[in-house]
Amino acid sequence: MSEEVRCRIAPSPTGEPHVGTAYIALFNLCYARKYKGKFILRIEDTDQSRSTRESEESIYQSLSWLGLNWDEGPDIGGPFGPYRQSERLSIYHEQIKKLLDSGRAYRCFCTPQELDTLRKYQEQNKRPPGYFGKDSKCRHLNETQIKERLDAKIPHVIRMAVPMEEGKISFYDHIRKEEITRRLNEVDDQIILKSDGFPTYHLASVVDDHLMKITHVIRGEEWINSTYKHVLLYSAFGWEPPKFFHLGLLRNPDSNRTKISKRKNPVSLRWFRAAGYLPQALINFLGLMGYSRYRDDMSDEEKKSCEIFSLQTMINDFNETRISPTGPAFDFAKLEDLNFSYLSQFTDDGFYQYLNDRQTYLKTYFGAYNRLFIERYLRPEKDVSFWSSFLFKHALQYKRDDFEKAECDNAKQGAEILKKFKKLLSREIETLHSADEIKDFINKVCGETGATSKQLHMLLRVAVTGSSESLPLYQSMALLGLYRCLVRCDEAASFLGSIRE
Repeated sequence: MSEEVRCRIAPSPTGEPHVGTAYIALFNLCYARKYKGKFILRIEDTDQSRSTRESEESIYQSLSWLGLNWDEGPDIGGPFGPYRQSERLSIYHEQIKKLLDSGRAYRCFCTPQELDTLRKYQEQNKRPPGYFGKDSKCRHLNETQIKERLDAKIPHVIRMAVPMEEGKISFYDHIRKEEITRRLNEVDDQIILKSDGFPTYHLASVVDDHLMKITHVIRGEEWINSTYKHVLLYSAFGWEPPKFFHLGLLRNPDSNRTKISKRKNPVSLRWFRAAGYLPQALINFLGLMGYSRYRDDMSDEEKKSCEIFSLQTMINDFNETRISPTGPAFDFAKLEDLNFSYLSQFTDDGFYQYLNDRQTYLKTYFGAYNRLFIERYLRPEKDVSFWSSFLFKHALQYKRDDFEKAECDNAKQGAEILKKFKKLLSREIETLHSADEIKDFINKVCGETGATSKQLHMLLRVAVTGSSESLPLYQSMALLGLYRCLVRCDEAASFLGSIRE
C-alpha cells in the first residue's frame, strides 16, 4: 500500500463500554498492525445529554485491559487532534459553512409540530419515512427569508441537500465484495448540525475521518444505510472517501439470530472483566467471531488447535478476505471453554495472581455497594462469591423451595405476578437509575401485580438472584441492571409455569 494505513474506533461515552466496541476495535487494530499503520481512538461525545467522562474513562480502561492499545487518542494526543469531538466544534462549523455556501446543505426551521404532520402524512399515504427534499419548504427559502428567521432567533437545524435529480449513489463494501447501491430519491435530507450547535454522527464522522486521514473505515453493518449519506457528504466536500468494511453484528445463538444487546445479555466489558473472563480468552473469542483461520487442507485436529491464538498471532496471520459478512453467534458456552483453556495453563502462582487481580477489580465494579459484601463476609460460612454469583451467571438454576417462600397460592400465581411486574417495569425502565428509585417503583406498582408486598418482594428476590437469601433486593436489581432483571423475570415465570401442582 502506498499510503499509510490508518484505522479508527470511535465509541460514544454514553454508558458501559460495549463488547461490540471491542469486537470492532479488534479488527481495526489487526488491519492497522498488519500493514504497519496506525490505530486511532476517537471519542464521539456530541450527545452532550448522555456523554460522561466516567464512561470515557471506562472505555480507556476496558480497551487497555484487552490489549487493544491505540497510537493516537484523547488521552495520549497525536498529530490530528483534538480526538474528542466536543473539542472540535469550530472545525465542524467551518466545514458546515462550506456546505451552506455551496448549496449542499441548508437551514431547516421546521417546528416539531410540522415534522409530526409530515410523518403522519407519510404514514397515511404509505410513503417512506424521512425528510426528503421534495417535501421541504425550507430548502427553497431565499436569503431574505432565511435572514428574517435568523434575526427572529427561530431555532433551526442544518440538513444535507441530497441531489433531487434521478440517479443512484453507490459504494464498494470490501467485506461483502460488492457494490452497494441506492437510488438518490430514497436518501433523505439528514440533519448534520443540531439546533444546539453540535454535529450529528454523519457530519462529524465524515469530517473527522477525512481530517484525521483515515484510510479504512471498519465498522458494524448497522451503518450500511448511513454510508450512502456519508458518500454524498464526501462528494459535497470534494473529498476522496475511505475504503468501507462493514462487519456482521454479534448475534445471539437463537433461531431469530437477534443481535446481542443489554436487553438480553450482559454486554459490558466491565462485566466480563468482573465475571473473571481473561482478556486473552475474550480477545481469542472475539477473533473467532466472523473470521476464519482455517485452511482447506487442515484436518479436524488442526482446525481445533488453531482456534486457540493470541492477539499477536491474529495480527501476524490477519487476512481481511477471511472476514465473513454473516453476523456471528455470541456463544457463551464457547467463551467459557476458551476461558477454561487459558486458566488451565496457569501455574499455581499465576492462578492466585489471577484471583487477586479479579478481587481487586471487584472493588471498582461493586463501587458504592462494597459495604454490602463486607458486612455479609463477616459470616464466615458464606464468602463474597456466594453473594455476588448471581451477577455473573448467564442463567440461574431456580429451586421450587425458594419460590414457595413467597407463599403464593400456587406456582401459576407466582408466574402471573412476575409477568405483570415485567410489563410494568418495561414501561418505566429508562427512568429508574438507583436502588431508591427501584424501591419506590416496586412499592408503587405492587397492587397492580395482584400480589402482597411480601409475595412480590420474595418472588423478585428469587427471580433476580436465584436464591431466597441474597443481597437486599433493590441493590441487587441495581447491580444486575434492570434489563437483565426483565430477562430473569421471564425465565423465572417460565420455570414456575413448568411446575405441575
